Amino acid sequence: MIDIGIARYDIEENWGRESFGSDFGVINGIAVDTRDNIYIATREPKPCVLVFDPEGEFLTSWGDNVFLKVGGIHGIKINRENEVFITDIEDHLVHQFTTEGELVLTLGERGRVGEPDMPFNRPTMAAANPGGDIYVSDGYGQFRIHRIGRDGERVRSWGSRGTGPGEFALPHGINVEPEGRVLVADRENGRVQIFDENGRFIEEWHALKPPDVNFDDEGRVLAGDSFFDPDGNRLARSIDIRGHATCIDSTGSIYWTGVVAPGHDGKMVGTANLLKKLVRH
Repeated sequence: MIDIGIARYDIEENWGRESFGSDFGVINGIAVDTRDNIYIATREPKPCVLVFDPEGEFLTSWGDNVFLKVGGIHGIKINRENEVFITDIEDHLVHQFTTEGELVLTLGERGRVGEPDMPFNRPTMAAANPGGDIYVSDGYGQFRIHRIGRDGERVRSWGSRGTGPGEFALPHGINVEPEGRVLVADRENGRVQIFDENGRFIEEWHALKPPDVNFDDEGRVLAGDSFFDPDGNRLARSIDIRGHATCIDSTGSIYWTGVVAPGHDGKMVGTANLLKKLVRH
């Protein structure tokens, strides 16, 4: 059991493994729907989405006919309407699915990098605001945030390389509060930047290389190793919350996934099955 100040948790090291019956593969992302089902975006050896119930029982998989390149599937987010948004960093695409895996929308042109500062160049994550606009962190290839309307047309973009307000070293994760604020995990700058819906900088919160941004049902924000209140006050910090992506279910339990671990020679290599569930008491 661990105690991080706001709650205590038991760690489940092998959640879902027995039911699935084989390796998860190398995991790039994880998300939860309103039923607390868990969606794992695995990038190799077979890029797809694995779906489990809250107890770790394997339900289904989908997406292998959409994600065509090993390593492409990346960030995954699910909103309160159970719309699923997944980015493809190899083919420069953003997809929207139903939770059953039906493809609803694709943004971008497969295999084609956008013009400089335009969508997309290895987009890392996408999330929707309450009005249905999609915000994309873009990403590994450039230092931009794009707001895309439901009609697929770009509304606006902002960001450049740097350390100042509205500048990014790596916009790796993104999420949108119910009130409409846009939170960007500027991972390599060690902070979360907060913007209004039009990209106006509001403030920044510092965290240890946050890869992702998520909210719990009590209004708290999880970014990297830290929980914040909506005003940016740090509530808790724990070395037991880390990895490449996180999500929080309705009970307050936390899932985190990793991509790499030290190999035999000490160098970081893609590693399968880096997933833990922190079960909240």
